[in-house]
Amino acid sequence: MELGALRRAIYKTFCRTLALILALCLFLSLRLGAAEPFSEDKPRIPTTQVGTRSTPSSEATLTLRVYNYARLDAASLAASEKVADAILQNVGIEAVWLDCPAAEAKSKTANPKTSSAEAVKYSDCDSEMGANDIVLRILPRNMAVKLRRSNDSLGSAQSCPETEPACELNVFYHRVDELAANGYRPDRILGHVIAHEVAHVLLGPRHSDDGILRAEWSSSDLKRISLGMHLGFAGDQSTQLRLAVLRRTVPPVDRASARANLLIH
Repeated sequence: MELGALRRAIYKTFCRTLALILALCLFLSLRLGAAEPFSEDKPRIPTTQVGTRSTPSSEATLTLRVYNYARLDAASLAASEKVADAILQNVGIEAVWLDCPAAEAKSKTANPKTSSAEAVKYSDCDSEMGANDIVLRILPRNMAVKLRRSNDSLGSAQSCPETEPACELNVFYHRVDELAANGYRPDRILGHVIAHEVAHVLLGPRHSDDGILRAEWSSSDLKRISLGMHLGFAGDQSTQLRLAVLRRTVPPVDRASARANLLIH
């Protein structure tokens, strides 16, 4: 074999070997990437905190202390909170959910060890509230009928000044149950009712002509909700909601300092 032909043969062999090595490296990297495929059964970061605050990732943050007097099961409640959470996130509001014990009175014969464990579990439920802490009560029929309201109402919200802590909103779960009897998804309806009433706490009692803040939802709206579609906020309500939360998040002392600085300058 001539020297030139030998060099060409060596070069071709080298190229083939290099190509095989590169192909092998690519194959191994793909195998490693696919070694742990996504699964719905894998544990995820929870969106609901039971009695414990999570660290918010947004400046516009609301903490909702949930008192489940209707004794809704934990899975359904978590699903409803997830729906409300998504609606609020769409307008730039981060919700921190605290599922708190609904029983206001404790038995004198309660096991001290159990009471101690409950106190630790729900420690943040007893912490001091700020203006961005909201109390959410999910009421059964026997509690809802004691409130002055329309018989068709799904909930009610307190009108509070922006500096007042622990504003309260109520959801009438027997009305959600009635809608569920007509084939609508109760967890998704409840999530929308919560978001609707949170908006009333922040913006006041007025309703809008469109979106989730309408006074009444049509059967078409309820069908969309049940299919997993969200009713959004209309017009500039998204901006108003976020600004309302931000105003509540700023401590009153800082507000006073800010006003003083404006006067000085």
